[in-house]
Amino acid sequence: MMGLPIVPAARLTFFAYVILLHAWVLFILQQMALHPSASLEHPERPERPER
Repeated sequence: MMGLPIVPAARLTFFAYVILLHAWVLFILQQMALHPSASLEHPERPERPER
């Protein structure tokens, strides 16, 4: 049975995927930290007036 330890290209692809996923999560967290109100607001849904 062939797996990640045996096939170098599969190992490299797997680690590249993991690194890319971590970079994407860090980017999203940074954007949420820089613009906290934008992640909480829903501009497509207007607020209803109080009755």
